[in-house]
Amino acid sequence: MSAKQNPYYAEITSTLDLIRAEFKKLDTENISLRRQNSNLRAELERMKSSTSKVADNFGGLSDNDRMAMRQQLTEYINRIENLLES
Repeated sequence: MSAKQNPYYAEITSTLDLIRAEFKKLDTENISLRRQNSNLRAELERMKSSTSKVADNFGGLSDNDRMAMRQQLTEYINRIENLLES
């Protein structure tokens, strides 16, 4: 019995076509997700480098200087909040 005479040939062919279509869709989605992942990793690296630059700027401060700066910033924030409330 040849392949064309098999009663399940049409069903098998149809199922294979569906599988191929699904595979193609998933392959396209995979490529898109890999690009997105790559872009997000690059953005993360840019963010890390900019964060480290800020940390380097304050890296030379002593703990006392940092605490004084934090206190001063807190006072400024409180003043701004008071001005906004009035």
